Amino acid sequence: MEAETLKPHVKEITREGFKLLEDETRRHIVFMLRDETLNVKEIAKRLHLTPQNIYHHVNKLQDKGIIKLNYEQRNGHLVESYYSVPADTYIYCDDKITESSTRRCMDILFGLQELGTGIKPSLKTAVQLEELHEKYQTTVNDPMNGYEFCEQCSYSGFF
Repeated sequence: MEAETLKPHVKEITREGFKLLEDETRRHIVFMLRDETLNVKEIAKRLHLTPQNIYHHVNKLQDKGIIKLNYEQRNGHLVESYYSVPADTYIYCDDKITESSTRRCMDILFGLQELGTGIKPSLKTAVQLEELHEKYQTTVNDPMNGYEFCEQCSYSGFF
C-alpha cells in the first residue's frame, strides 16, 4: 500500500465529469470515497448493487479524474483495486458558457432565497445587483483607487 498523500481541497472537473455526477449512484460512490479508500466489492455491498454495476460507474468516474486508483492488493489469484478521490470538493467552471449577467444575478438571488435570507428575487433586484457588481469590478480594476489586496485571500479592506 502506498503512502497516504494530502489531497487538495478543490479540483476542477470538465463538463463531461460534471454530467457524470448527475447520476445518484456515482455521487454516492464519490461521497463514500471521500471518507475512505474502498474496492469495488465493498462499494457494491454498501450500495446494495452488483460489482459489475459499480465497475461501470467506477470506470467512468476514473476516466474523468473524479476518482483515482489508490493501490492494488493481491488476494489469492485476484488483484483488488482500491479507489479514492483526489480532492474533497469538485468544481465545474466553463468560461465558454454564455449567460447574461442578469440571469446570473437572478440565480444568485434565488440561491440566497433558498438559504432563507428573506430576499425576494425580482428582475429589478437582479439588475441592481448587476450594476453593483459592475461598479465593484470597475473600482477593483482601477489602479488609481489605492486599494491594496492581500495576496493570500484577496481581501481589499473595503468589504
